[in-house]
Amino acid sequence: MFIHSPIPEIMAIILDTLRDNKPTLAACVAVSRSWRSHALPVLFHFQKWTVKYARGHRSYESLSRLLNKPANSIAAHLVTLEIGSRSGRLHMVGRDGYVDASLMASIVRPLSALQDLTFDGVTMVGAPDLLTSLDTRLLPKRHLKRLYIKRMTAFEAVVLFILVHFSAIEKLSLETVSVPQDASLSSSAVPLSDIQPLFPYVSTLTVDAQVHKVLRRFLLDVFFQRRAMPCGARSLQFPGNWEDAFEIGERIRAAAEMRLKVLSIDMANRYAVLEEHFGRPVSIEMLERLNLSSQPALDTLSVTLLTSEVVEGINVLSWSILFGVLSLLPPTSALAHLTLRLNVICTDSASLRRQLEQYKWRELREGIARFRSFERLSVRVLAPSMNVEEARDVVESRLKGWRVAGRTVELDVRCDPKSNFSFSGNSWSFV
Repeated sequence: MFIHSPIPEIMAIILDTLRDNKPTLAACVAVSRSWRSHALPVLFHFQKWTVKYARGHRSYESLSRLLNKPANSIAAHLVTLEIGSRSGRLHMVGRDGYVDASLMASIVRPLSALQDLTFDGVTMVGAPDLLTSLDTRLLPKRHLKRLYIKRMTAFEAVVLFILVHFSAIEKLSLETVSVPQDASLSSSAVPLSDIQPLFPYVSTLTVDAQVHKVLRRFLLDVFFQRRAMPCGARSLQFPGNWEDAFEIGERIRAAAEMRLKVLSIDMANRYAVLEEHFGRPVSIEMLERLNLSSQPALDTLSVTLLTSEVVEGINVLSWSILFGVLSLLPPTSALAHLTLRLNVICTDSASLRRQLEQYKWRELREGIARFRSFERLSVRVLAPSMNVEEARDVVESRLKGWRVAGRTVELDVRCDPKSNFSFSGNSWSFV
């Protein structure tokens, strides 16, 4: 149900009337047909309002004027805001076609009931100076249940500018955030030490590797800020190359007072792996940075690794890290769920069989035998020429009935034949 109007004042009257009278679907459709402009679509549900897909720069300005108008009560009832562009870009003509951080702040600031905020396909220009752009007296500092950035093109300062408008975010998820390609939209340096007191408390942080590296590091700063340490149970789901994993381990070790309950590290994400070089040994010092002994409350641990016959050095690195993590977990660990995922790159069933024969299953079984929480071994086969039945037959012929400490481990075999990949030297990529 979408209601369209280019005029904020008329829109406010219509929405107030519909909200008070709880109209039927037919009435909503009738009003929608009367106002066919696509400038400001608004979807409502009973007493809760959802603004979805405001398109174009003028639409954002109209939305800002509407929400900040003293006479209407829409802002007080708006619970969910999803804002973006179905095409992925707002306009391709000049700076005025994009959204700037101050305009976005003017939209978010008056929403006193906001609980769920989503950005999808938004491109933001510039990089605000966080010290001069923020008036801490005007920051709403409200609790947000979820902030989801599905697709955004912006510098890290813009994302941080959005975050500091909230005092707490229960679940912060970022899927794809890229850096603007326009060289004229240069990013200003972010004075981290000065703005850190403004960071929100984040209970659950989920980041995909398609979030650019600089922002990924800043998000770790937000999550591991010291003043948030004594708070409740936390959850971190992070992609990463090996350097990301080691940095996370080091931060966890330094955050002894944090109650980290869920940790998921995906070291097989194809975007992060492409940033990495595998031809170097894993030192004891690097493994010590992954020490989780400071987190006795850790309840769920998931580690995803990548192996291949073609990428030189990756198998040794993967298994070294895995054994290092298992050996450094405290004997008194309260783990209730331990999952190991192996992403196996292979060309055919013979290649898959050779890799499975080379794996150190005995050492792995000994390493996890002391954890009664180990419950699942997931093997994802990346082979364009294989079907799932063929892949499952090969894996189960090697691991069916695999037992750890007298317990049969659940085996989850998946095949991804659509993931075509190519090799170049020591690197690989998906096509």
